[in-house]
Amino acid sequence: MSISVKPLEETDIQQTIDVIRKTISSSYKSIYPRELIDSFCSKYTLETFGERMKIIDHFVAISDDGTVIGVLGLQDNHRLRSFYVSPEMQGKGVGRALFECVEKEARTRGAKKL
Repeated sequence: MSISVKPLEETDIQQTIDVIRKTISSSYKSIYPRELIDSFCSKYTLETFGERMKIIDHFVAISDDGTVIGVLGLQDNHRLRSFYVSPEMQGKGVGRALFECVEKEARTRGAKKL
């Protein structure tokens, strides 16, 4: 399986929100009550994500079939935000691919550290 990373495009937004919600639900289910997880997930909508896109540059990892499998945001050219990898893709290099791409982008924007 190859992984490509690219800047988030409008056509990727719904899949990206789905990955974030699925990752939150899976990763936090043994820590937080279901109601809290549902509340947190409900904050990721097309409208709210559109607002986040105004202040955070998002990059998405794409699988061979064109599916969004991860997301990482870069804010103010040096702050990492919104780092999520689809649960079934964790441990397969998706997070590393995202981080390496965003780190390179941050450095081209003048960041000394993330």
